Amino acid sequence: KKRGGGEIDLVLDELSECVDDGKSVETEVEGRETGRVIKNFLDKLDTDKRRIFILRYWHVMPVKEIAEMQGLKENNVKVILHRLREQLKKELEENGIY
Repeated sequence: KKRGGGEIDLVLDELSECVDDGKSVETEVEGRETGRVIKNFLDKLDTDKRRIFILRYWHVMPVKEIAEMQGLKENNVKVILHRLREQLKKELEENGIY
């Protein structure tokens, strides 16, 4: 709660579409490979999209705050995040992770 201000459950739910929830048994190698694919995915994004993704899914920042910080409307941020999750899911599928 301290880190996410009540947003953690929502963020995890959003990411559950493309990332395993961790309840299944995963080997350390699979975890590292998933991390590598996600890092490569983020490296390909332009700075603004990467910042939005990281603010939401690493810093667990509310969409409203991200929108204010980036000078965007909340709906625009939601659309960007949705598209980024779809792209990440595709990357994970192409790498045999999802």
